[in-house]
Amino acid sequence: MLVASASNLKTCSEFDTLRVVLRAFLCAAFCISVGCGPTNSTSKTSNVTDGDGKDSSIENAEADAETFGPDQILNVGRTRGWKVAEQIAAQTLIRSPDDVGILVASAEVKQRLGKKDEMAMLLVDATCADQFVNETLVLQAVAGLMANGQLFESIELLEDVVKNHPDRNETRRWLFDCLVNSEQISLATPHGRRLIRDRHFDSVLLFSMGQNEQRDREVESLTILSRRNPSDARLTIGMARLALDRGEFDESGKLLQKILEQHPTFSSAWCLEAERLFLAGKHEILLDWLQNVPANVKRDEWKFWATVGNVALKNDQPASAARAYWESIQRNDAVGKIHAKLARSLQLIANQHEWVDPELLEDLTLRAELLEQLVQVKDRFYRSEMKSPEIATSIANLLAQLGRNWEAEAWLANAIRESNGQAKAAVELRAKIVAKLRSDLPWQIEPDSFTKLNSHVLASLPELSIESLLGEIEPTSPAPITVAGEEAKQGASEYRLIDESESCGLVATSNDPIQLPNGVIPIYSQLGSGGASLDYDLDGWPDIFVAGSSEMIDSKKPRLSESDFFRNEAGQLRRIRLQSNLLNRGFPQGTVTGDLNADGFVDLVQLNYGVDQVFLNNGDGTFSEASSWFDQNDLAWSTSGAIADLNADGISDMIVLRYCEPDAPLRERCRRPDGAIDYCAPTHYNADIDQFFRGRPTGGLETANKHWDIRPTNPGRGLGLIVGQLDETPSIDVFVANDMTSNHFWSRSMLDNSKFAESGTLCGLALDWRSRPQASMGIAAADFDGDHDLDFYVTNFEKEHNTLYLQQNPGIWSDQTRSAGLYESSFESLGFGTIAIDLDNDTSDEVMICNGHVHHDSPSGYEQHPHLWTQIKRGFQFVPRPELSNYFQKKHVGRSVWKLDINRDSNTDLVITHQGESPKLLCNRTKEASENHSLKLRLVGTESARDAIGSVVLVTHGSQSSTRWLLAGDGYMASCDKVLSFGLGTIADDARIDVSITWPDGTTQSIQARPDRELLVVQNQTTAFVLDETSNSE
Repeated sequence: MLVASASNLKTCSEFDTLRVVLRAFLCAAFCISVGCGPTNSTSKTSNVTDGDGKDSSIENAEADAETFGPDQILNVGRTRGWKVAEQIAAQTLIRSPDDVGILVASAEVKQRLGKKDEMAMLLVDATCADQFVNETLVLQAVAGLMANGQLFESIELLEDVVKNHPDRNETRRWLFDCLVNSEQISLATPHGRRLIRDRHFDSVLLFSMGQNEQRDREVESLTILSRRNPSDARLTIGMARLALDRGEFDESGKLLQKILEQHPTFSSAWCLEAERLFLAGKHEILLDWLQNVPANVKRDEWKFWATVGNVALKNDQPASAARAYWESIQRNDAVGKIHAKLARSLQLIANQHEWVDPELLEDLTLRAELLEQLVQVKDRFYRSEMKSPEIATSIANLLAQLGRNWEAEAWLANAIRESNGQAKAAVELRAKIVAKLRSDLPWQIEPDSFTKLNSHVLASLPELSIESLLGEIEPTSPAPITVAGEEAKQGASEYRLIDESESCGLVATSNDPIQLPNGVIPIYSQLGSGGASLDYDLDGWPDIFVAGSSEMIDSKKPRLSESDFFRNEAGQLRRIRLQSNLLNRGFPQGTVTGDLNADGFVDLVQLNYGVDQVFLNNGDGTFSEASSWFDQNDLAWSTSGAIADLNADGISDMIVLRYCEPDAPLRERCRRPDGAIDYCAPTHYNADIDQFFRGRPTGGLETANKHWDIRPTNPGRGLGLIVGQLDETPSIDVFVANDMTSNHFWSRSMLDNSKFAESGTLCGLALDWRSRPQASMGIAAADFDGDHDLDFYVTNFEKEHNTLYLQQNPGIWSDQTRSAGLYESSFESLGFGTIAIDLDNDTSDEVMICNGHVHHDSPSGYEQHPHLWTQIKRGFQFVPRPELSNYFQKKHVGRSVWKLDINRDSNTDLVITHQGESPKLLCNRTKEASENHSLKLRLVGTESARDAIGSVVLVTHGSQSSTRWLLAGDGYMASCDKVLSFGLGTIADDARIDVSITWPDGTTQSIQARPDRELLVVQNQTTAFVLDETSNSE
């Protein structure tokens, strides 16, 4: 009987890993095991055995085959052997090819002989002959096909069944599951919508709806099916996409080539190959590829149009890009990154079309942010084993905001059912949504601006032709790209960063993390702590503050932390923490410096897991604790911060990043299946909202989130921070690197200049090139490609790669990590602090990265090597560790890094903090740095706040020029001495240098300078003051 086949399906261990496809397998097995015998047969069923059970007519099988019915065929198999039964069945089928019973019996015979492929096809023939009436028989056929790995044949059969019997929800559900697992999400979605409206859903179906990204969970299912059916290359589509996600373009291309050789019109492979060619920079091949696209791909696939849009945008054709992205959304309106790219493209042509207004752009951006947040919250739901009614309610709330009320109600109904009616919040929200439902309510309610958008696109944006894209496209591949300082860089410098901590007197205490008895480091002790360089006594020598560790978190009676403060006395550091009264308490995280009260002296704010502390500089070598400077200063998990004039009123304001809501990490513990305490992922805890503070004219900081409309659509777990004029608009912007949530970019609202708007998705900084949020930590900021705008390098978790965001249009960045050749080198490391520095004073920046894991038992190692990459002619490369120093050859658990010139030799030095190791001072002993010239500038604002954060300086000497930005935040839990250092290369000692300063309020000021000087420039004063003068010729 086919029961044996069913039993195999139920007991095969391989199937334990299948999540969604397995459901169809097990249902089929169950139906067969309880009896799915042939029905509606018109064959003869007379008994042809004698009393001894022997077949009386076997010798004349061919002659008498017409007398055999299904039961007799099977009886022959049991008594005379299945080979004989196979011959009889074959003869019988010749005479009765459409007899359902004979077909099923013949399939049983094939199964007994181990001929599974033939068995499956006979079952398919049987259900077709039955015109799909018997649903159990359909299930038998699907089970037979899936046992052979014939996923796509199963889909074809189920599509025929659903077409002929549209009311069969169970069959439609099998089809939905198969389409999801074959990565044909667009084809699955209409079936999912029908099932939801017909009240035929569960957590798995709801989770799979709209899962256009992050399909990793289905790859293993496809891999199993591929092993069962290696002849069907389509089953490798998941592996091809996974290889593409990892940046393995060649491997992905090989898999896709095999698929398309077998199945030239397979849409998923076509679209993935187009994406691969674009990302690999093979643009000529890509354009030819797009010109030959099959009609079904162009008609149906959103990914095809998305790639066309990417090509158009890369080719500086924003109008064509907007039309392509709009076409993509017409085919799938659930992909956040496409809405964001449409908004970016429209923003670039806003001056040409009156209908592209701020309201439309904000609606598109909000839709993109909500969709991206939906993906992230769904991921949290998946991690909860799809059993959390609280997260399900959050998903429903997002869906309601998106106008998808039918889907939102389904999530709530399922959450209520799963919780036996105990999910109170779900019950309340469902009641509100049900009140809106009516039979004619569309699946998704669109904003009015979207309705207008459709008509304007059709009327104003021309239809696309691939021929119009046949221009030169800016490279996105490992093809060389121009980098800053190319003209000056003639050969590779011999970089040397030497650990001189002991000789200089940096002897701070080791920062040891808290460890539980089993070695697990709780999440609040994984991030380390930072510090700062600041000239607190205005003697021209930068001093060093190191935020140390603490044994515990106690918000009521915080203990004195093991921090330290060192005065720089002509290059030698002397501990003065007690004398200076810089006695910070609590559990230290980041350190912030700036002139809070505009008295000309640098103040310091120590951020804590607990209560933050303000220390005002008295100007006499001491500080006064003034934590009442904050109007609200309750228990919180603060990480990084910055002091800057955010609202352009001339008074210093402040932003403080917040990680998780502070109570849960102290109270909750994650556990392994055996009950032992384990690490908690950041997504286990709710993200907290960053706090913006407005400086008061009378002194102090007041909470400004409500006043400035700081309401992120998707709250982040803030770690990295850069504040300054980050795009071409003269105003302060804020870039926040978030851990496992979308990054944020805050700037003045286009609708109301007194408020801020978050536009990370619109700007291209929220996600990586795969449109996925990363576990982002630190930020390095500089002009990495020599085009005089600001770029970012963001560190991330291992297996994610650090990300290079290049600003390719004003205010629009894109992930160019792969094209810069920086992808693979960071893939196995976990990056924290990072900073851009010109180590050899040649005008181009290097980037230092601190690496180290958060888990003491990580397979990749808790301690990891630090990295340094440099810019060479038309490219980037990592500097070999042995060439740098012993520090780089050893492994560390690196955390924060900041820069200074400890000995005032015009060479940039570094301070690095660690876990389980004392901080290190790395002195720059690069030979070329001393041979090349440099210029330093200190800026003082008068119209703007005194620190002048947000100023942009252009330095020109001869045919060369470079731009630097006066920034705050400084990456990860650190603050740098606020001096701008320009490497000048090998110019003449008496060369004239033109300096142009754009102040935060947009006013400009020009001065002239000579090499190897440190100048103090005051806003609106025509003369610069020389603070230090050296000569490299001496």
